[in-house]
Amino acid sequence: MGQNVLRLQLYEQQLKRIMSATDFGVEILTEGEPRQTQGIQTEGKTLGQLVGLLMGDVLFSEPPPPAPDHPVAPDVAVRFNTKMRLHMQSADHDEFQTALRELVAQRNHLVHHFIEGHDLSTVEGCQSAINTLHEVLEAVGKRFGQLQDMARHVNDACTVAHSVFTSPEFQEYLVKGQIPWAITDIVADLRAAARELRTEDWTPVDAAAAWIKERSPDQSPAHYHCSSWKQVVHTSGQFDLRYQIVDGRRIAFYRERPECL
Repeated sequence: MGQNVLRLQLYEQQLKRIMSATDFGVEILTEGEPRQTQGIQTEGKTLGQLVGLLMGDVLFSEPPPPAPDHPVAPDVAVRFNTKMRLHMQSADHDEFQTALRELVAQRNHLVHHFIEGHDLSTVEGCQSAINTLHEVLEAVGKRFGQLQDMARHVNDACTVAHSVFTSPEFQEYLVKGQIPWAITDIVADLRAAARELRTEDWTPVDAAAAWIKERSPDQSPAHYHCSSWKQVVHTSGQFDLRYQIVDGRRIAFYRERPECL
């Protein structure tokens, strides 16, 4: 019994660490020291509530809805928030969610109804209780291993985020508004399109734009203060741009610059 309870507590602590790492921010005040903000409140939550938060705010099988805007206090000059979501294939997501619900049910039975389910005054009842405890311990151990894998992915993502936030390009973006093109999603999409569509190193810009829109409908040059995909290619500095006459039409082509790979 003690082993099970301790393992469940470790599971709860790991859940809290994961959710704390996936939603955090900083507020720069008009006066005084900056303060850290925490988006997901885990203090005092039960295992069932933590699982609900994980499945509702962190782990998704489909693109998650946009994060809601939070009101800013009058004494806050600047607020910066980072929210991380984890993706899991639909079948795996459903299986994982079912397993977590079963784990919560096992925990509740163990803590609140274990004695009711076993006659501890008999040898058979004691043996049944021991078997149940072993089964629960095995189930918790399996789920804890999955949670540790998830924690490693979150830690890797945090390491990447730290490298981005401390990069000179990001500092330029914060101070001067200069977009860090090398690490933007739209440049990553253009690179992926080039690898998929290029002929002799060159890719038609319009074909790449159509390929990207099919896979990422929300992606748009307007998000990066550009009026066209050609402007993104040119302004980003990550690609070479040239024009060719094809069937009487002037067509824009691009390719990745070797020094930017």
